Amino acid sequence: RRETTTVILNSLKFNLVGAALTILLGLGAALILSEKIKGFRFIRGTMLMPWVMPGVIVAGVWKWMLNSNSGIINQLLVDIGILNEGFAWLGNINTALFSVNAAIIWRLFPIFALVMIAGIHGIDEQLYESARIDGANKWQEIWFITLPGIKNQILTMSVLCLIWISNNLVLVNVMTDGGPIYYSSTLPLFIYKLGIQFGNLSQASAATMI
Repeated sequence: RRETTTVILNSLKFNLVGAALTILLGLGAALILSEKIKGFRFIRGTMLMPWVMPGVIVAGVWKWMLNSNSGIINQLLVDIGILNEGFAWLGNINTALFSVNAAIIWRLFPIFALVMIAGIHGIDEQLYESARIDGANKWQEIWFITLPGIKNQILTMSVLCLIWISNNLVLVNVMTDGGPIYYSSTLPLFIYKLGIQFGNLSQASAATMI
């Protein structure tokens, strides 16, 4: 019972934190990259790489980067003085789940941003020109023109991102296998283990209804 409760809470945290940060980072990146600045076209062109990479490759890369001994993230944090030694991000009950969250956010926010950029470029430029004539600053343009102009794209992509994060099995399975113990286990992994590994199809079917 305790494991089931923890898995449900893990899933809620994983889904909500992942979706919220994906939306915020995606919107921020879209607002920056929608400007006509030299070199940003190349950046936009390479942003799809995390999205098109197979999930197992993404999981393997992040698992290596978070390795306590040879991971580049720990090495960087030690070099700049934040850590004294490597930290087991995937082996700590307080950080394992959010470490997987970081990987899925990294994978999803570029596709979110690219859809937002396309929406921003579809807004009539005359609206911005009229706003500037009326004395609107950049933040007012974003708040009163850009965000309302892409609200449908924001809603659609937010729902899709939440679905993708909720259904994700590969990243959790490869990076932590639900550990340590079951503190990074989410419902898809829990159902997979019940039904496939342990052959308990009745409980797996019941868990699927959640």
